[in-house]
Amino acid sequence: MRAGKGKFWKALGLLCIFLFLGSCENEVSQQAKRPSPIRSIQTLQFEVDAGLEQKFLEQARLFAKDVERISRGHLIVSVVEKKEDTLPESEYDFAYLQNQQLAQFSPSLKTLSLPFVYNDMKHLSLALNSPDIRQLLQKQLNSHVFPLAALSRGDGLFLSMDAPQGDSINSSRLMPPYFQNFTIAVYGKNPEMISVFQGLGMYTVPSPDEDFLSVLNQYIVSENVTYFINGVEVTKEQILKKTEFPDSVYAIETWHNLSPVWFVAQSKTWENLSGWEQAVIQEATAYMIARFEESSNRYQTVWEGEAEKRKIHLVQLERQALAATIYDSSSGSSHFLLPEYFDKKLFDLIQNYS
Repeated sequence: MRAGKGKFWKALGLLCIFLFLGSCENEVSQQAKRPSPIRSIQTLQFEVDAGLEQKFLEQARLFAKDVERISRGHLIVSVVEKKEDTLPESEYDFAYLQNQQLAQFSPSLKTLSLPFVYNDMKHLSLALNSPDIRQLLQKQLNSHVFPLAALSRGDGLFLSMDAPQGDSINSSRLMPPYFQNFTIAVYGKNPEMISVFQGLGMYTVPSPDEDFLSVLNQYIVSENVTYFINGVEVTKEQILKKTEFPDSVYAIETWHNLSPVWFVAQSKTWENLSGWEQAVIQEATAYMIARFEESSNRYQTVWEGEAEKRKIHLVQLERQALAATIYDSSSGSSHFLLPEYFDKKLFDLIQNYS
């Protein structure tokens, strides 16, 4: 995709978010000034799965405070931490649903959790919170739930001691040829993820339970075959827990485990809210999105600083070229068989915001 077109879509997406926030504030403030009958206090329940990171619970509580403030006490959101996963059709008013839960209503939404779909957290938020993708999702969900926001979860890194060179790098970004015959130790057991890696020409072996650094540039035996380990799949959290690294370690920021967590309302809850109440919820949601993005930016800044302290070289990916290799069937360069649920239209819309 040409850089100019990418910048246009980024600018358009940002404009839409600002207009969305501005319109919410305007609608709420205008309606608040109008004479209106006394509104009764309404309490709504927000379920948060205990399995999600603490930041999701914190943001739910801040959302509840925003709703009460904006509505001047007419809407109260009660945040409930659930010990088990929230089911898509449970009795709640608001909830966080992981993408695989939302995909129970429309299998094509599994496309949103495939690896190498997003550049980073900013790209995910900009694309999935855009009006065109939101409208497309609302049609696909067929009135089961009403998606209010997409929030990011996960990251993904390949740790390696092999410096990129030759045709595997372009403007300091890794190109698909780098991963040809690249053997990586993976800690997950996601067969689809492994198939994508293999579609890039990589070899995959299970990562041993021992220290992930100890297998780099070492030979290990898997299923009676000996492999030389070029890289290890890790998370930023795993790296931040260690303080000492050998010289010449490269962290390739792949973001292959990045996936949305959806903030949704039950459709019946949303339909029963008045226009004024919906505007209150939308304004509070816009603040939630902004806080998540600010938090993500801070975390990335901290991560980059900590990586520098550990003398880890950060390497970026030519992600769009990688995605085209995997998901563009016309390229003829991938050995990855696209799943039946793969939604090319949805995938292409997301790429417009990269």
